[in-house]
Amino acid sequence: MGLRALNNPNSSFEDVFSNTGILVAAASVDIPIDIDDTDLQHYWNAIPAAVSGNVVTDSTGSGNDITAQWSVSYDSVTRGGEIPVTTDDSTGYFAFGSDVTFGSGYTDQEWTFFWCGERSATWWMWATGSDANNFLGYSGSILRLDSNQDVKGDLSYSSMSNDTLYCVYVTMASNGAMEWYVNGSSVGSTTYSGTWSNDNVIFDSLNHYDGSGSYQEAGKYYFAGFYSRVLSGSEVSTNWTAHETRLGI
Repeated sequence: MGLRALNNPNSSFEDVFSNTGILVAAASVDIPIDIDDTDLQHYWNAIPAAVSGNVVTDSTGSGNDITAQWSVSYDSVTRGGEIPVTTDDSTGYFAFGSDVTFGSGYTDQEWTFFWCGERSATWWMWATGSDANNFLGYSGSILRLDSNQDVKGDLSYSSMSNDTLYCVYVTMASNGAMEWYVNGSSVGSTTYSGTWSNDNVIFDSLNHYDGSGSYQEAGKYYFAGFYSRVLSGSEVSTNWTAHETRLGI
């Protein structure tokens, strides 16, 4: 009858009904999670099971999926699944389904963010708030958090090159202590320059510094996500091992 399995992500309720004439409940499809999932809040992993058109589904099942604002030409083979960011104008970003928030006034004070990809510009924008504040990024000489209050958490660092694969992690503790990691290893610690218990971040996108497309550059995207806790160095290292498998490196 040409019936596709219910757990095939390409099958729909309508497919099953039209092929069988039997009314059934379609099973949900779980996207595999290959990293530590304790307090994993969001995980946008561009593997084939999670990508449909311009949308990368949140593997945690939160429903907070991300949508590319340009027409994606998805590569399901390279490094286990790659989205080329082919534009550096005002459409070259991913929009969150809903804001991701931490700090004063919100549920979680501590967090970890991670991102993996390549960039082709001076400023690399990762998690962003579209308002010229609220971003995590790299200038070529500084790893930076800019909060909703326009207060910085900077770490001097200049060892990443354009058009090269990196996986970056950053953690924020409740006392404002921050740690940055590149490809599984710590590259330094810093302290938020304000009082973190009074401040917060509101992220709504990846690679969207502001509405005009400033600092918005091309590159390659593999995955990103958030934890609602501080990962330890050993946990980051373990995740990196899983990332190496996912990326085939």
